[in-house]
Amino acid sequence: MIFASSYVYGKPNYLPIDENHPISAFNPYCQSKLLGEILCKSYNKDFGVPVIIFRPFNIYGKGQDDNFLIPLIMKQIIKNGKILLKDSRPKRDFVYIDDVVNAYCKAVEYDKTEFEIFNIGSGISYSVKKISEMIASNYDKDIKIEFSEERRQNEVMDTIADITKANKILNWHPKVDLREGLFKLISNTQL
Repeated sequence: MIFASSYVYGKPNYLPIDENHPISAFNPYCQSKLLGEILCKSYNKDFGVPVIIFRPFNIYGKGQDDNFLIPLIMKQIIKNGKILLKDSRPKRDFVYIDDVVNAYCKAVEYDKTEFEIFNIGSGISYSVKKISEMIASNYDKDIKIEFSEERRQNEVMDTIADITKANKILNWHPKVDLREGLFKLISNTQL
C-alpha cells in the first residue's frame, strides 16, 4: 500500500528535513494525514500489510487549484497583468507533478519493504519573491510584482526536503527543476 501523506514537520528544527525529523501537526489537514500514517503503521504491524508513506512537500503542475501559490500567481498575471501577494520571504521546496508520479511508479516496483516513509521534494527551496520573478519572466510583457509584506501567523519560513532516502532505496530523484516545470506549466496554460 502507498499512502499519500503530506508535509507534517511544522517549523523545522533543521534543514534539510529528513524522515526522522520530529513531526508537528500544525493544522487539521496535517493531523488527518498523521492519523492516516498511524493507521498504516498499525496495519503493517498487526496484519503485515507492506506500506510506503510519501510525505510530499509542495507539489505543483497542471490542474492545481488556484488557491495554491503558483496557479494563483499565474491567474493574477492573466487576469490583472500584475502580481500582488503578501509575504515575499517564505521559502518552499517545490516538486513537479510528473516527478511525484515517477516516485509512485518506483514505489510500485519496490518489493522489499515492510514499512517505509519517504520525503518527496526537490531538495531546493525558493522564496515567494523568487518564484514570482521566475513565473513573470515567462511572459512577454513587464509584470509588476508587489508584496504587502503581511505576515501569516505561525508561518513556516523555510522547508527543504532531504530526499536521500528515496534516492537510495527507491532510486528516485526529481528530473524537472523548478524553472523547467514553470515553463512547462505556463506553456500548457491557455492565456
